[in-house]
Amino acid sequence: AIMEHLVFCRLLDETAFKLQRSGRMGTYPQNTGQEMPSLAAAMAMEKADWLVTCYRENTGLFWHGLPPECILLHWMGDERGNHIPAGVNATPIAIPIGTQMLHAAGLAWAEKVKKTGAIAVTFFGDGATSEGDFHEAMNFAANLDIPVVFFCQNNQWAISVPTSIQCSAPTVAQRGMAYGVECLQCDGNDIFAVAWCMKKAIDSARNHNRPVFIEAVTYRLGDHTTADDARRYRDDEEVALWQSRDPLKRMRAFLEGKGMWNDAQQVELDEHA
Repeated sequence: AIMEHLVFCRLLDETAFKLQRSGRMGTYPQNTGQEMPSLAAAMAMEKADWLVTCYRENTGLFWHGLPPECILLHWMGDERGNHIPAGVNATPIAIPIGTQMLHAAGLAWAEKVKKTGAIAVTFFGDGATSEGDFHEAMNFAANLDIPVVFFCQNNQWAISVPTSIQCSAPTVAQRGMAYGVECLQCDGNDIFAVAWCMKKAIDSARNHNRPVFIEAVTYRLGDHTTADDARRYRDDEEVALWQSRDPLKRMRAFLEGKGMWNDAQQVELDEHA
């Protein structure tokens, strides 16, 4: 099921890219290379929990119940893409950097007041941790014991600004330590590592009303968006290294090693997707 979902999302990414290049869609941010964090998170969440994302979390949104056509409509400039179906606890994708973290803290706070047991999980990039909204949301969540998981997808680049310039601490995860919250770092291209951290974070948020900060180290294999040319600021060796760590390739290799996958299944799945 995970393989089917990943292959479908990867193909949707490629299709959206072609739609943009052929003039049928506006700017589009590809998800390729960093699909595992939001998927693993969605798998660990309950349907009543809130998924509050930016714009590179298709795998998690679709697993949580958002129809894929909503994403295509959004990037085609059709407001119907921001209409979230009833029963899907997700917010419209956030384009301004960092604003969704405040929304997640508010949603989780409301669920705590109502005693529903639901939590919120919010996704953002490494660059967003330099925004004031990040620090305000973390401060509120930590001081008011709000059950929200802050999930940073450190994909190494905030458009053309590398993480090394974005954060002087050894890890982005350490930015959460100043607020007294539990901080975790994991291999963002390993679904098992992300799922382990996510389950630990969800337990802390749901059962102890405490925020948790997760940093998943991953990589954006494509350009920032179709309006960007990453070749101007990234070297080929770096990209090649991370292509070898492609989460989809790693998932397939794992399944093949367990005797659970073969070339025939892959061909069938590709055609089905």
